Amino acid sequence: TLLLLGTKDPFLSVPKAQEYCSILENKGIDWELKLYHGAGHPIFYFRKDYTPECFQVLKDSEEFLSKHGYLNN
Repeated sequence: TLLLLGTKDPFLSVPKAQEYCSILENKGIDWELKLYHGAGHPIFYFRKDYTPECFQVLKDSEEFLSKHGYLNN
């Protein structure tokens, strides 16, 4: 499970996301939590100009998918 979360997300707090990750870990589920400081919800908008967060989300997603064999490098 990959969680991508802006630290200013009004719908999901960082502590709640960390609590969820603890539950995943206790169940033996591989997880990663990526935090984007100052980002809200959504982290970026596809219909607006690309931001550094947009490229970081793509990079983090690709790395996670590659790590788990879903993308070929």
